[in-house]
Amino acid sequence: MHAPASRRVSAPAPLVLGLLLAVLVLTRVTALGRSLWWDEAFTASRYVAGGPATFLDPEAYVANNHVLFSAVTWATTRVTGTSEPMLRLWAVVPALVAVGLLLGLLWRRLGPWTAVVVAALVTASPLHLTLSTEARGYGLVLLASTTMLVIGVARDRAPRWRDDLLLSLSGVVAMLTFPPTVALYLAHAGTSLVRRPVDRLRLVVLTALAGGVTLAVYAPLLSVMLGRADRVGSRFADPVRWWSPVVDPLRLTATPALETAIGLRGVAVVVTVAVGVAGLAALLIGVDRGLGWHLLAALGGSVALLGLVGFHLADRYVGFLLPHAVTAVGVGVVAVVGGLRARPGHWPGWLAGGLAVLLVTAALPGLWRATTVPVQAFADAVHHLDREAPGIDVVTDRLHPGWRWYLADRDVEVIRQQERLDARLCEKSAPVAFLPDPDMGPLTVPTCVDDGARRAFEHLRPPGHLEVWVLTDATAP
Repeated sequence: MHAPASRRVSAPAPLVLGLLLAVLVLTRVTALGRSLWWDEAFTASRYVAGGPATFLDPEAYVANNHVLFSAVTWATTRVTGTSEPMLRLWAVVPALVAVGLLLGLLWRRLGPWTAVVVAALVTASPLHLTLSTEARGYGLVLLASTTMLVIGVARDRAPRWRDDLLLSLSGVVAMLTFPPTVALYLAHAGTSLVRRPVDRLRLVVLTALAGGVTLAVYAPLLSVMLGRADRVGSRFADPVRWWSPVVDPLRLTATPALETAIGLRGVAVVVTVAVGVAGLAALLIGVDRGLGWHLLAALGGSVALLGLVGFHLADRYVGFLLPHAVTAVGVGVVAVVGGLRARPGHWPGWLAGGLAVLLVTAALPGLWRATTVPVQAFADAVHHLDREAPGIDVVTDRLHPGWRWYLADRDVEVIRQQERLDARLCEKSAPVAFLPDPDMGPLTVPTCVDDGARRAFEHLRPPGHLEVWVLTDATAP
């Protein structure tokens, strides 16, 4: 049975929540103008620029293809243009709406201070900042997964047609954007099916229809998608292990907020997982069993299902569980300080609110750098070329998606062989700009190239800057 919605609202709670939401919106909107990085540039250059012909082309498919995101972004940018903020529109708007839906649910069912703590966890999360501001489908997925949670919890006992329909539509949006969310959809639909006293057949039929629509859209891609399912992320992510359900979603999606604030990953993991499990226990023991069962099914059941197909776990791959994970941790924080008791008094709420403000304050320097410094600085480098050396010949060792996107209107000479590259850069015939692929590892620059030709642009990926060489008359060998 959930906590009564009439629980007294402490006067500072709306003010604190408003301040946190202001920081949330400011940091997300500020990040929209940064340079695209590899994944975003690949999506933009192959799918958004390619249009409908590429969305469902098995020859063009890779896991970067978030089909629904590519489709709506292609349609939108035909009107708005392809600036970075417009490419990211269908990430940031759905992600912010999702936060509002989640906080509204928690305010009504568990009181204002739980909503405040969860708002702080989302605001301080570098993972949420990434997912909500990349030109990828993760923002749409956050909205769909949050809607599944809200509808599932709110209407378990009194289901209505429109709620079941919205749950199914959310499942379709999630699956057409990021196929692994089928596990989350089944977890929420299955939990609702078990918990509801009536209209089970309607939910089963709508769930089957959602699956049918998704399969029909994906039909051209199914064979290649299923054939590569066990290889998604396998080079740099962890396999699902026996202890992964519940623990890994908390570790991967909720921990980054605390880690950003305190800088100690080991401590942050232990604290986050422990508090998240405490939150789940508090809900299931009696604070709000409906919410507890939906969170447990999502954090535990969906990960177990993904493990059956050999899926690998990385933070962005299970980012659709971020709303569930931060909810469990937020409930845990309030439960630990005593704010979920029948008569909690004032001090637990004040303590929870103080912790929320402290978390965001400590995380703000790192968040602000992430909003202003790009992951990869392709746009900065190309803007420098346009300003300082317009029309200069451009050479690269591999046409990285970032260079492909920002140099789309230029002729780029690609030279893969080191000997030919050395000869080309050591010529004295004409100015040339060398833009290496930053993801190819250490590069051997010819000794004939003066270090004065080097330009470095700060970005977040190691080694912390993007290097290019601009060989003009003054710097040519």
